[in-house]
Amino acid sequence: MVKVLLFTGFVANYGGISKVAKAYRHLEEKGLDPKIVTVSGYLSNFPKFNLKPDFVIPQGKGFEENTRNVLEGLDSCSYDVMVSFMQSTYGPKHAVQNNKRVVMVAGGLPREYTKGTAYDQEVYKKIDAYVSTCHFSWQIPEEVKAKYPGMTIKVLSQPINEKQRTNLRSLRFTSADNLNQRRQDFIKMRGSNYDGSPIVAIRMSPDYAKTKDTFLPQHEMDQVQAHLKSLGQTLSSSGQRMYLVTENEPVADVMQNAFSGNHNIEVLSVPFSPYKDSLELSAIADINIDRATRNVVQSEIAAVGGYTIVSPCPKNYMHEDITAEQAAKEGLIKHIPVGTPDIGQKVLDYLGTKHYHD
Repeated sequence: MVKVLLFTGFVANYGGISKVAKAYRHLEEKGLDPKIVTVSGYLSNFPKFNLKPDFVIPQGKGFEENTRNVLEGLDSCSYDVMVSFMQSTYGPKHAVQNNKRVVMVAGGLPREYTKGTAYDQEVYKKIDAYVSTCHFSWQIPEEVKAKYPGMTIKVLSQPINEKQRTNLRSLRFTSADNLNQRRQDFIKMRGSNYDGSPIVAIRMSPDYAKTKDTFLPQHEMDQVQAHLKSLGQTLSSSGQRMYLVTENEPVADVMQNAFSGNHNIEVLSVPFSPYKDSLELSAIADINIDRATRNVVQSEIAAVGGYTIVSPCPKNYMHEDITAEQAAKEGLIKHIPVGTPDIGQKVLDYLGTKHYHD
């Protein structure tokens, strides 16, 4: 039997661990026994997907220590094939050095393509493939591919198994009454009463909305904060009654401050909600507002028949701007760029339009 190692080190967000969970269970369906290896500082989302790593590598304080820890840790792991769920090359470097097959899986293409760093081009050139996941046929522009000479790039769908496929299909609403009841139940479970007002879901991982201890450089962090503040203020000034739902405290905090006493808007923060609740929110929200098009949440929203606006943020991050443009042209989403004046009203105006219902 082929020994498959799923390396998730330095990946802790919802999308990354969701991909791991789906790949893990798909491989199990195929009769394999994959092993999960991660790094000690990146365990937060494993319980949400009922996953437990088989081996945990101690996290270091910088590039050199992390490289050493990962290489030494993986020396004790027996595997034939590595699937690495990250952009950086810590794990794949071990596979390349030991003549193992390796595939890297990530939403975006590498932020860097350099030598002797966590984004080592010499490693990228020797892997079997770098897979950028997307739920539709994203056409990577040639000028983007040219930034990664020697790297084999493929665009493939998010990993999924048959049980999950069946579950996602079951969440599509069958009638207006069915959808209304599910919305009532969802809001009631969050301690409020549903009155038919729009449910607006802000889909953004907490690490993007933090103002400290984040991986984003300062200028990108400022962009995210400005976008959330503008969105909140312009939704508030519309006078529209609504439920604003977010799955993390950093986004909820920005929105609460932006609404500044507006009692027409109820902010429902459901941090660390179970996976099934995240899927239900994707299906029952009047609109999901996301910062990216190729992420796992977008693939799930599409699968359950949900409604989406994408405002790529930070700008020019992982080529999400050009992806959103293509998805909008194909009618898959509504694209409202960051910085659009009165963006909140633009969101509300979209509800009920022909494009929305199509």
